Amino acid sequence: MLVCCRTAWDDFEKIVNTLGGPNEKRRTLELKEMVRVYEDDYGVILRKP
Repeated sequence: MLVCCRTAWDDFEKIVNTLGGPNEKRRTLELKEMVRVYEDDYGVILRKP
């Protein structure tokens, strides 16, 4: 299983949908089945230790 943050995945999908052909779009759907996308947690940066 691969992991990815929401921002990275959304940007990746935008690029594929804009520039990708049918094969890239199909492979992206296959990749999506192997990736667990986690929501961004900006609070981690702001929390004090």
